[in-house]
Amino acid sequence: MHAILEGCGLSVERQEPFPSWEHRSTILCLGGDPLDAEANTFSPSCDRPACQ
Repeated sequence: MHAILEGCGLSVERQEPFPSWEHRSTILCLGGDPLDAEANTFSPSCDRPACQ
């Protein structure tokens, strides 16, 4: 997944260890400007392709 997202031109950070999912914050910026964003903690993993 990491390589696919990087291949799409996204900046990817790996956080380890990750024993469980706990949402703490959501940050989304476009051109340095913050955008409203909210994490969807109920989506099945890999529900959508990384690049379309």
